[in-house]
Amino acid sequence: MGTKGRNSLQFRLNPVTCTVGKRMRVTAVFRNRFVATRVVLSLLLLVFAVLGGIASVQSGLTIDDATEQLTFRTITSAAKSLLQGNLEEYNHLQSYGDRYYGIGFDLLAYPFQILLQPHLARALRVDADTALLLAIRPVIFFLFAISVAAFYRCARFFINERGIAAAASATYAACPYLFGHAMINVRDSPFMSMYLICTYLSLRLVKRHLHRTEDKSVADVAGLACATAALASIRIPGLMILVQYAFTFGVADFSKPPGPRSRILTWQKITCFSAILLFLVILAFPAVWLNPWREIFAGIHFVGWYYQPGCTLTWGQCMESYATPAYLLGWFAVKLPLVIVAGIAVVPFTFKKIWGHSFQRIAYLTLLFGSVYVLIVIVALRAHLYDETRQLLFIYPLLFLLALIAIYLASRRVALAAALLALGMFLWDQVRLHPYQYVYFNEFGRFLDIDRLFETDYWGISAREHARALETDARFVRRLDCLYADPVILYRPFINPNICVGPLDALTEYPHGNEAVIAITCSPSRFAMPASCWQISSIARTLPLSNRTITMAAAYDCRR
Repeated sequence: MGTKGRNSLQFRLNPVTCTVGKRMRVTAVFRNRFVATRVVLSLLLLVFAVLGGIASVQSGLTIDDATEQLTFRTITSAAKSLLQGNLEEYNHLQSYGDRYYGIGFDLLAYPFQILLQPHLARALRVDADTALLLAIRPVIFFLFAISVAAFYRCARFFINERGIAAAASATYAACPYLFGHAMINVRDSPFMSMYLICTYLSLRLVKRHLHRTEDKSVADVAGLACATAALASIRIPGLMILVQYAFTFGVADFSKPPGPRSRILTWQKITCFSAILLFLVILAFPAVWLNPWREIFAGIHFVGWYYQPGCTLTWGQCMESYATPAYLLGWFAVKLPLVIVAGIAVVPFTFKKIWGHSFQRIAYLTLLFGSVYVLIVIVALRAHLYDETRQLLFIYPLLFLLALIAIYLASRRVALAAALLALGMFLWDQVRLHPYQYVYFNEFGRFLDIDRLFETDYWGISAREHARALETDARFVRRLDCLYADPVILYRPFINPNICVGPLDALTEYPHGNEAVIAITCSPSRFAMPASCWQISSIARTLPLSNRTITMAAAYDCRR
């Protein structure tokens, strides 16, 4: 071949070579951007987890904290005794009121509690027992941070733009109600986080099965079984998620052509899943070890219908501790952020856009079913509910996803604007409420007389800040013998041991001319203050845009 022919061939090959090279460069750019985005999002999530963990130890104690720790010690001690062949202590467990509480999350958290205990005791100026109780808070929040990652992955099933999915996830993460629970709630917040993680894993299994991108069915089933066991180990009614799984996998199998290779619900997978789940659930509940079948069902009934005396103040009415439509609608009306309410309103219009996409249809129906069926069941069975919607916290992430995805499918620009607007409002709320993000009412509820219309049981976390302020208040420290507090167990750990702190019941009579200082938290606005008393301090917050003051704790100087 002559020189001219070689040059002609080279001329013909060069455009192809350039095109392939250009495509490779474009692919490399997109790959680098994808990696950079993942790194940035991962770093942001890490910063969120660290800052949230630090914030979580700045709040006070709840009445449940000491009870939960006592339950964990009682159950683990009885289990250890049984393994050593001593039945006496284990038999005593059978008469313990909270024996059906799982210890899975507590076992995970306990090493971190032991590790953090001495450092928190020094940094926060508290005793070792109080430091141990506070040390579980960062673990609760870290699990919440993991649920934020699961939320993002669920959002990406529908939202193509990473920026909008990240904004939606940030909205979920910054919601003061959920953030506040993740700071203090030992049982309900971990349950919420694991429920969302389990939902994500079940949807990922369906997606891989439909698209056949990876053959990891056995690993996926085993992973889902372990996650489900972790959920049930927090609260045994977590097994109700099996109904959601059955719905998800049943719809997925119905959407596929018939055939042995097209089904998710095969006997082999069901057997593998059930064996792993049953073993781990029994392991996490020592109270059922000697009679698993009977005790597991007894535990579900016990926790689902756990007796709670008293009532929950709801819209000014003292409602009994049962799941009723009035109770649920009353609390959701003031706790659900308006962005969720707006998104739910357009849910019926979203199905038309996703119905042709098999996986998105299955995933969205799962979110809808998971949000609704639990409410129907607990109302029909009159399950016990108290302290507003904290026991239904696990529904909130599903509602966030339903709403934000519905808005996105209606308009991506509106979705981005709604997410950023809600995020800005949430951050404003966080600044105004810290460290009491739990004391959150939505954009409508904050204009109501919150203190007198709604239950304020968990506002006792303010006792720590209140106690620190009172112990330095010269108005009573120099002159009085004792501070009378209610509840005293929330005040005592944070006041100088040299200062007497007694229960309010102990204040029956005191000599004429003497003074008594009374500190009240949880429901200070409902304390009937005698004419001889006047308020000397309070812990209060105000939500943005509202002039209503939320009073969480107050102290009174009383004379006789």
